[in-house]
Amino acid sequence: MPLAHTAYRPHPEVELLDIRPISIEDVVASLEASLGDDSSGKDEVPSVPGSSLVNYRHIPSIVESLKSNWIVARAADVSTKCFVEVRGRLEAHLSPCFMGERLVEGMRAAVGGLLMRYSVNLGCVPIGFKSLTPA
Repeated sequence: MPLAHTAYRPHPEVELLDIRPISIEDVVASLEASLGDDSSGKDEVPSVPGSSLVNYRHIPSIVESLKSNWIVARAADVSTKCFVEVRGRLEAHLSPCFMGERLVEGMRAAVGGLLMRYSVNLGCVPIGFKSLTPA
């Protein structure tokens, strides 16, 4: 029996719903939009509990790297067909402390554990997300 202060299933289950290739410009625009929605300043990181915060702190530097290296590489006719947009479903059991107004914070924590790691179910390494909504 799980403890009351910990989630029943701490590692979320991911289901792939759709995948499509996207351009590097779309990747940069999507990541910048997600950063703009989540925080008030460019260097600020959204409120995320636990170790997931580390993954979120890397997103601004990833955006800068994509702009400085990948967009330049595209101009030099280097193939950049390695980026995809994935639509998926995430099943996670959150602690009861994330009920109500802290729900978004709990969802970010669940997704944050998936960022910057290869996912067998998705077939890629997620570097960010555009939208995150509860079922």
